[in-house]
Amino acid sequence: MTHRTFGSADLAAVLEVNRLREAGSGAALELEHRFANAFSAHHQLAVYGSLAPGGPSHNEVSHLTGEWHSGYSVTGELLQSGWGADLGYLALRWLPTGGEVAVHLFVSPLLPQHWARLDMFEGPDYLRILVPVHWGGLVATVANLYSARPGADGITRR
Repeated sequence: MTHRTFGSADLAAVLEVNRLREAGSGAALELEHRFANAFSAHHQLAVYGSLAPGGPSHNEVSHLTGEWHSGYSVTGELLQSGWGADLGYLALRWLPTGGEVAVHLFVSPLLPQHWARLDMFEGPDYLRILVPVHWGGLVATVANLYSARPGADGITRR
């Protein structure tokens, strides 16, 4: 994992990547390369729900060579939304100033080959975005995360 300072320009770039991903724009790729080079974001997945070790969907990633790390967090809010809610797994809506949500960090050089498959598995209720991942109150890295799709209907905050 690459550690470097994460500043306000990085936060603005994360927000822009996520906006472009939501819009389905290929223009996100240039900014995504920035985070791939600086943080190896393309090799990292922050997991908070059913994909986590012991979760019912862990088999979607368990066969990939990589390392699981615990003790990390992201900021946001948990919502009763998406198909995971029926299994007892809340969806996360990432918010830069939201509350702390514990995540596992999965690091694998194979993830880039599996993003399309994982995106299809997660389906339209979730959007893969980039998020700053915290360790000890500081941003340790930037990773992909499956977030509640912005504007999802039927969301109830917890």
